[in-house]
Amino acid sequence: MKTDELAPFIDHAALGPTTRSDDIATACAEAKELGFRGVVVPSGSVAQAVRLLRASDVKVIAAVGFPHGTAAPEVKLFEAQHVIELGADEIDYVISTGAALDGDFRFVREEAAALTRACGGKIVKAIIEVGLFHEAQLFQVASSLADAGVAYVKTCSGFAPGSASPEIVKFLLEAVAGRCLVKASGGIKDARQAIELLQAGAAVLGTSRGAALCS
Repeated sequence: MKTDELAPFIDHAALGPTTRSDDIATACAEAKELGFRGVVVPSGSVAQAVRLLRASDVKVIAAVGFPHGTAAPEVKLFEAQHVIELGADEIDYVISTGAALDGDFRFVREEAAALTRACGGKIVKAIIEVGLFHEAQLFQVASSLADAGVAYVKTCSGFAPGSASPEIVKFLLEAVAGRCLVKASGGIKDARQAIELLQAGAAVLGTSRGAALCS
């Protein structure tokens, strides 16, 4: 794979705490120009992204329960349904990390299942924060999410310890056992690393450096 082939795999993120309307506009313009798979935006920016991307094939991806995942499941559910009504194509949500660390995988699974049902067939990606779990926990979390019907498990939000690596991608693929796909995000600094993640089996890449990776 070459650098100029990366764009269709990239979900281009504009999610920083200081993100402004101009940043959303820039991200959407870059996505259209370079042919990114999608743009990931805060739920409060979905309406703007939908308007800017309406005449393109770029997906609008809403971040839900972002960045910590500590909101009640009912709140995440409302947020997800709201952004879908606004026109979001996909949902990237942060799982309840505390419940997972407590070993309450039933809670993790039921939250994911409820969100998946509420999204009415839209793609749902579950953000795990891989840097917070030891291997046995991570395996169980990913397996539980796959059981719940999410379309992807995602490595990181970018706001917690941990980053995407080929080893983590392969580990998650083993855990989900073909029941869902893997989105690699967190700390993708250059095109070489992006290509390695795709070669390891990631189906999608999440990064705020999409334009730089494709240059």
